Amino acid sequence: MTSTYADAIDQWRYPAEYRFYDLDSDPEDRAEFLDEANWPNAYYAVLDEQGALAGFFLFEPEDGALILGLGLRPDLTGVGLGTAFVEAGLSFARRTFAPATFRLSVAAFNRRAIRVYEQLGFTRERTFQQDTNGSVYEFIEMTKSERSGTMSQDHDHVSATIDAFYEAISGPSGHKHDWHSLAALFVSGASILSFRREGVHGARTVDAYVDRLRESLTNRDFFERGFEYRIEAHGDIAHVWSRYEASSAPDFAEIQRTGTNLIHFIREDGVWKIAGMVYQDD
Repeated sequence: MTSTYADAIDQWRYPAEYRFYDLDSDPEDRAEFLDEANWPNAYYAVLDEQGALAGFFLFEPEDGALILGLGLRPDLTGVGLGTAFVEAGLSFARRTFAPATFRLSVAAFNRRAIRVYEQLGFTRERTFQQDTNGSVYEFIEMTKSERSGTMSQDHDHVSATIDAFYEAISGPSGHKHDWHSLAALFVSGASILSFRREGVHGARTVDAYVDRLRESLTNRDFFERGFEYRIEAHGDIAHVWSRYEASSAPDFAEIQRTGTNLIHFIREDGVWKIAGMVYQDD
């Protein structure tokens, strides 16, 4: 971290509810961030391939774990870059600190960040209230063990990606879906096929699939969730059978449709992503 980068980060302004993350929202946090004495071996600026400031990480050992803090430049948020950004930070921390466990706290309203963390293998440990930004907010503490079994980690990462898929396509009428994050769950060149009893009905690219969802779900109450995941992973490939059910209500009081997803995964740069999907309604 340098004073130039710190001053630039101090000027970042996030939209809507994410203004919560503006540094000047909490004077104490801002003062700690801008104090050069705190920077060595803790605060790290992240530059993109052109050398422009893209974000920052904070790593702080505590009680046998490595505490993770981070920030991504406002114009880079909400466009599907979160997973790659966090994974890059985790990779750097593994090489530099070799932690047994990562730990972070995230505001409970920030579902976008929570999806990223769960996709990368973080699990929820507890919920707590914290006095910050002039009020009291609910936070979720999440951890990621670096010592657990590889197979278990793979299954957790794949399950989290499937959960993130169902969550991304769900919401009430008028809900602002995060289509960029949905597309980021897939590898480049992935395809989605819907299958009916009379034969294959429509093979789509990810972009075409997202466009179709955007048209059909923007003004519609739609909620879908998965269950009965059957996961098999070998090396850097995996496949999953997932049952699903859809409803117009978030409590799923009335099920309107059920079916099965067959989802193929590959591990790309350490992250499990969807390579293809075939689904069929019952």
